[in-house]
Amino acid sequence: MAAGIKLLEAELVGLVKQSVEFTDTAFSVFSLDDLLVRGNQQNFPIAGVMYDGAVPKGNEASPANDKGSAASLVDVQFTVIIATQYGYSGLEDVKSSAFDLLDAIRSRVVGYMGVNKRPWRFVVEKPEYEPSTDGLVFYSQVWRTLVPSVGLFNNV
Repeated sequence: MAAGIKLLEAELVGLVKQSVEFTDTAFSVFSLDDLLVRGNQQNFPIAGVMYDGAVPKGNEASPANDKGSAASLVDVQFTVIIATQYGYSGLEDVKSSAFDLLDAIRSRVVGYMGVNKRPWRFVVEKPEYEPSTDGLVFYSQVWRTLVPSVGLFNNV
């Protein structure tokens, strides 16, 4: 892929870190468990960027040149997870601050064209009920971008 996964992930982490709340608490993570381990050592809110995988966009590779190489587009997907403390019984409801953080990330990422020179597309945003607990809530945003992939035809 022209823009490697590491570069795309670093770009998303950098965009999330532009929010002052995440300057020191946004990370590249493998999973939600990985984010929780980091979160136990940090102040909240925290954010993690996870690589979800890639799928071909269309199903045919087209010749890129006469030397047997081919080019196709790959739809690459990442998830941004934020975790923030939630008001314990009797304390202020802080969900609105989580909503503000989600809005800030969305406004920075949607349509952004950086290392890939193709825009980031917003896919979905939702609360993550299962890992959320009394005192900590998680929300996720899913992002995709198309990346050109160049390979070789196997001419036997």
